[in-house]
Amino acid sequence: MDDMEEPGGAPAPLLRIDDLRVDIASRDRTVHALDGVSLELAPGEALGIVGESGCGKTMTALSVLGLLPPGGAVTGGRILFDGQDLAAASAPTLQDVRGNTVGMVFQDPLTSLNPTMTIGAQVAEPLLLHRAGIGRKEAWARAEEMLRLVGMPQPAERMKSYPHQLSGGMRQRVAIAMALVCGPKLLIADEPTTALDVTTQHQILELIDTLRETLGMAMILVTHDLGVIANRVDRVAVMYAGKVAEQSDVRGLFARPRHRYTEALFAALPERAADRGTELHTIPGLPPSLTVRPTGCRFAPRCSFATEECREREPELEQDVAEAQEPGSAPVEKALAGTAAEPVRTPRPCRRPRRATASPVSTPCRTATRPPNRS
Repeated sequence: MDDMEEPGGAPAPLLRIDDLRVDIASRDRTVHALDGVSLELAPGEALGIVGESGCGKTMTALSVLGLLPPGGAVTGGRILFDGQDLAAASAPTLQDVRGNTVGMVFQDPLTSLNPTMTIGAQVAEPLLLHRAGIGRKEAWARAEEMLRLVGMPQPAERMKSYPHQLSGGMRQRVAIAMALVCGPKLLIADEPTTALDVTTQHQILELIDTLRETLGMAMILVTHDLGVIANRVDRVAVMYAGKVAEQSDVRGLFARPRHRYTEALFAALPERAADRGTELHTIPGLPPSLTVRPTGCRFAPRCSFATEECREREPELEQDVAEAQEPGSAPVEKALAGTAAEPVRTPRPCRRPRRATASPVSTPCRTATRPPNRS
């Protein structure tokens, strides 16, 4: 059997994260940043990781490349990339992976780019580090071609520029060129449009889509915006408080979310309030402190439909009792266009069919206990 095949002949995942646990220790406390995260990514597949700030999205991405903050350490689990456990890999092994087989685009290119080096030198550097036999002249030529590929105007001239001389959109194109110049198998894009205006955001996302298809690489797209992932990924993992709350293919998530936290994220989309002419929904409260592992469902203190069972233990997500809506249906297509639609659902609570003991603080986006208003 091929090393890259699972038992039964199925292709093995390019990336498999099994029960990953990451702690960040400081002088007076330890933060359990990731607590049992499990994800899989097939070759050529795109995975979106969504959730609020501080839920563990970026920490998961940084863990793959061993770029944890000071005091951070993997305390459990595995990160299998191309059959190799990166969680237990040595520093030289991780150095060989970074920028070579795994490329990463960070949130703010102004802070991730070296202000003392020219653009050309920074894009050519991964080639000089990872491609034996390539001289500076050839690396410089490949760097210029990569800048041209990512849509940089006048790439030959920009090669001699410094980061501060470029706009935010141009700097992000440089960061993308650096991540892709060695032809990685996996691209990790950590909120790549955070500091950009709306028009430039669209251009950068379209560029990443085009390059992923052209180069045939897998991608992890980290974002807090459900509208961003709607048309750009194959599957979605929703994270909350250091854990994966829900995983689904993108159509299934938009058509039939199973976790109340996912529904609350949909309700908070600005497009929903604008379409309905209502006030913008907000999720009450704050995510829990991760210095102590909470019991029960971690979203229960903020959930309008939480029961005592939710607070005592974390029940498994209820399996769908009906098939998700088929591609091409009006609700799904509207959702994939960037606005969450009201799906056809069998009335049921988030996890188990019990009556809520807490009165709703606010109306969630998928209220299964109230019939639709037909007036």
